[in-house]
Amino acid sequence: MCPRNQNIMLDEIFGKFDGAFADNTIRAYRSDFEQYIKWCAFKNIPPIPATAGNLAIYVDELTHTCKSATIRRRVNSLGTIFKLSRHPDPSKDPEVVLAVKRMHRKIGRHQKQAAPLTFETLEQLLSLCTNDERGLRNQVLLLLGYETMRCRSELCSFRFEDMQYSPTLGYVLWLRKSKTDQFGEGRPIAVSDRLFA
Repeated sequence: MCPRNQNIMLDEIFGKFDGAFADNTIRAYRSDFEQYIKWCAFKNIPPIPATAGNLAIYVDELTHTCKSATIRRRVNSLGTIFKLSRHPDPSKDPEVVLAVKRMHRKIGRHQKQAAPLTFETLEQLLSLCTNDERGLRNQVLLLLGYETMRCRSELCSFRFEDMQYSPTLGYVLWLRKSKTDQFGEGRPIAVSDRLFA
């Protein structure tokens, strides 16, 4: 498939996803699919319709350059893309499942976790914040992140009107939407008085 046709195919597929997924999710899906298309072009095989045999070989070859979490994410991304674009999805085929199991036996499943923000580190960071507008904003973001354990996009979505006082919970912030709440039902998160001081 020539690059122009690949781009047309990508635009058609991902045009359907627009609005159904978060922008970051679509970016990740697109990146994973582009990597797969490049591999297919190198192997001179069509990316769509995908076959279990080709996808299993793809997994086997990724074990030389990628971590297991990346490979699992790429297989899941491809499966979602194939399914939602109404193409056959071989990602759950036994041949691909066995390739993923081989990958785990070869490179393991261990995933390096980010170091947690401890109270001591939080206090050190807060002590470096100035008392001007920017410094106060940074203090609020640090406290919000520490107390609510939210990711960056969730922290940035908080608004002043999300602050409330509950007789049973005390001070709360209304979490509008999260990765586990894609439809925005929301829920309250209790926070300390320090955040509202």
